Amino acid sequence: MNLTAPIATLTLKCFVIMPFSSTKHLKDGKEIQISEKEWLSIYSDWIKKAVESFPSRKIICQRSQLVPGSFIKGIVQQLNDSEIVIADVTGQKANVYYELGIRHSLKLGTIIISQDLSSVPSDLNSYYCFQYNYEKEHFEYEAAFRFFEADLHQKINAIIDNPQSADSPVSDFLELEHYYSRQRFLDEQQDYLYMLNSVKNIIEKFFDEIKGVKSQEDEFKLKNHMPFAFIDFWLFDSFFSAIIMDWYEEIKPELQDEISIGLMQIRELFYRIYQIWESTTKNIGPENINLFFIHIDIVLKGESAIFDQLQKSISTIDNLIPKN
Repeated sequence: MNLTAPIATLTLKCFVIMPFSSTKHLKDGKEIQISEKEWLSIYSDWIKKAVESFPSRKIICQRSQLVPGSFIKGIVQQLNDSEIVIADVTGQKANVYYELGIRHSLKLGTIIISQDLSSVPSDLNSYYCFQYNYEKEHFEYEAAFRFFEADLHQKINAIIDNPQSADSPVSDFLELEHYYSRQRFLDEQQDYLYMLNSVKNIIEKFFDEIKGVKSQEDEFKLKNHMPFAFIDFWLFDSFFSAIIMDWYEEIKPELQDEISIGLMQIRELFYRIYQIWESTTKNIGPENINLFFIHIDIVLKGESAIFDQLQKSISTIDNLIPKN
């Protein structure tokens, strides 16, 4: 999961997880009961209103609908797709904490609110978390809402300005794990790059060797003989097999496939010359010697394209490696 995807869209989505049914909680030693109807009002007249009044970005605020069918699947989709999630944990409803846990494992950008901050677990209240004072009386609502709106806007601004900031113990842990993942990522990328450069160096030597043979073409034809030794594939195949057979988790499969196919095509060109050399040494004659040099010419003609292809692969992998 990509926890740290940047917030780049002009219109943001905000998903609210909160109680649906009536709740009870203690505040200042007193039991406070909030009815289902009041929770509907808290969503529409407090949370949604404050979210959609955010001045610098358009934010669409939604909460889950109580519909039959794939209820949980729909919630998880919303938790994953929304740039901002607000979790009202007032009343300590199990489903709210369950959905909050899912969100924390999927993505950053979560704000926790509660009418009683003391009931919020200590390992959560140090993140994007604040207490609001729900006032039932109409004459007290306006002032209380303004405080709530200001606090919420401050938290939303913080998420937009610092989209990679940890918002839970989960993201703190994953940030640590990300460090080790990044090291694995770098190790794999650098290993892969080293092997590609090694293959390139070997192919340069192949070209040097066949150019040396080509320079003696007339002599070989005149004397009706072949080079005593020609192209050693052992070292090439050691790197080649490591590139195409091993699986590199931190390199996209389609990129690995593209590079592997290109290397197989290059290898096939050189191996064809090697096969002709091998068969000709066993059956030396003008026709076979001529065929050998025809294939050398074919490979030499493609030298520029081969190195362009190799350099493109090397540059692609090199560009994936962070330089700081």
